[in-house]
Amino acid sequence: MALKLDVLEDYFVEKVNNLSGRNDTKAYITSTFLKYKTITFDLSKEILILEYGKAKEKNDFSIYQNLGDWILFVGSLYPAVLKNPSEKYYYSIAQVSYYNCYKIVNKSWPCFEELSDTLPQITYHLHNSLTK
Repeated sequence: MALKLDVLEDYFVEKVNNLSGRNDTKAYITSTFLKYKTITFDLSKEILILEYGKAKEKNDFSIYQNLGDWILFVGSLYPAVLKNPSEKYYYSIAQVSYYNCYKIVNKSWPCFEELSDTLPQITYHLHNSLTK
């Protein structure tokens, strides 16, 4: 089993390393893709704006992070899922969530700021890279 995980990790590292940007952001994106090998963080059955409301009410880093990560993951692999109501709607939720993560950690982890600033471009480039 470890060999298969290494192959999966190598695949994502290769695809993510083709992105421009910070190395820590690339490492974070790779780890995000790998965390979805199980359903633990799956938000497919949740209403994301309600999840965002919970995060905002509690100022909860982990909920913000999971929202951003889920939208990054889905937008990169299955962008058609984000069409209703619109990609812009979902990316806004993710970008604000990542920015709130950045603020919660006292701006000490710049990858969250980069993800907040460039998420639509990241997912677009990853989708193109992953579907080749």
